[in-house]
Amino acid sequence: MLVELYPRFHARFSSLPLLGPHVEGFVVWLDAQGYPRIPICRRVRETPRVDEGLRRRGVRRLNEISRVQLLKLAPRDSQDDVYLAALIRSLAAYLDEQGVLTDPAKASSQQLVDAYRDHLDHVRGFAEMTVAHHASSASKLLTFLGYDADPGVLQRLEPCRIEAFIKILAPRVCRESLQHTVAHLRSFLRFLVGRGAIVDRLDAAIDTPRVYRGERLPRSVPWETVQSFLAAIDRSTPMGRRDYAMFLLITTYVTCLSIWSSLGLYCACTSR
Repeated sequence: MLVELYPRFHARFSSLPLLGPHVEGFVVWLDAQGYPRIPICRRVRETPRVDEGLRRRGVRRLNEISRVQLLKLAPRDSQDDVYLAALIRSLAAYLDEQGVLTDPAKASSQQLVDAYRDHLDHVRGFAEMTVAHHASSASKLLTFLGYDADPGVLQRLEPCRIEAFIKILAPRVCRESLQHTVAHLRSFLRFLVGRGAIVDRLDAAIDTPRVYRGERLPRSVPWETVQSFLAAIDRSTPMGRRDYAMFLLITTYVTCLSIWSSLGLYCACTSR
């Protein structure tokens, strides 16, 4: 198919030191993915640049690099070089699918987080989004502790180190979010105890931030209060009638939105 696209210049692409043996298969793959002829040609025209860029980085065989490393050749802003960015994304997907690129070993922290994910999913039966939040908190803690550089840091883990991590997070989130994060950390620490990675009872040493009832603004007010507020507006003046109309529209909109949300939730529940 490469010959059909470039009858006179196909050898220019098929003879590339690194990508040459894969260009024909890449073109066939793009066609099977439904790409039109012109976008395929534009991608093929950029292959010499990618080949040269790889060789300049000391790459001698494609199986020496991973998909992530190949994607780093793309411009930071795809609009800076649209066709080069398009080629690298497509080429990375194709070569990865063909098993040409290397599969880098996961970092120690990622392996531990993956094991924790499996535990939350298969043992505790958490929802996918809940698992993601727990895994994110666990990953941040391991990064803070420098686990990849020194896996033995868990054996020496003390409450003061966990508290130092929480102090870093505290200014970035509200107390309710921090409360959830502390719950994630306690769960992760109990998981590590089960694996024998840390000493027991570290989870109990973390203090949970206090969240007081009624400290936040109410999400809604009683309907009687709304009626009293509307009745208190002086409608004898043009400005008063304007204000009354505005607040009446707001009240009607919020009420209808609440009803629609309730009906939507009801329909969603009854449809299952």
